[in-house]
Amino acid sequence: MEFPLFPLGTLQVPGAVLRLQIFEPRYLELLSDLSELSPEQREFGVVPIRQGHEVGPENLQSIAEAGCAVRILSAQPAGERMLVTAAGSWRFSIDRLLEDPDKPYLTAEVTRIRDREVSPEELVAPAERLRQVMQAYAAALGADDLELPEAPDELAWLIARDGPFPLSTGVELLADPDPVHRLRVLTKALQRETALVTHTHSVPFRMDRN
Repeated sequence: MEFPLFPLGTLQVPGAVLRLQIFEPRYLELLSDLSELSPEQREFGVVPIRQGHEVGPENLQSIAEAGCAVRILSAQPAGERMLVTAAGSWRFSIDRLLEDPDKPYLTAEVTRIRDREVSPEELVAPAERLRQVMQAYAAALGADDLELPEAPDELAWLIARDGPFPLSTGVELLADPDPVHRLRVLTKALQRETALVTHTHSVPFRMDRN
């Protein structure tokens, strides 16, 4: 399916609220086009940028191969800007970027990423292990116990978005169709970060998440 893209330098995940101030003419036109659709169809794809902060014809290769669709919850004018609130919905992989002379914004052929079916019981142990490792990481930083989601999927996406990982790890998790494997990948990554903090007494430098 053809889908409009919004490149962004951060990771968007299912369920997370996204707030944007949109002022570029091409994305204002995107909002205008979406406003003509029914509310449940007002979606666009947030895709991470591996390098830099903007995407143009000269650096399309910096766009990651997977992203997350968001559905617009509200769009309010603020002078020459639009204040947009959206929520993460489904994940997708990019099959190919498209060139549409009638649209100034980027579009792509995308395929929806669907998780393999697993029983709730399969998620209990890896989710609990991830929860324990996340609390250990917080303790290593000198923080209090965290209030973490009970649902394994919510837990995984929260940590994927806010954890001390490079952006490339987040992209790999978006593309991963196995919810059990995602939990285990996050657990191993957090264990490495906890060991780093414990042995060097340093906090990972997160300004560059590429």
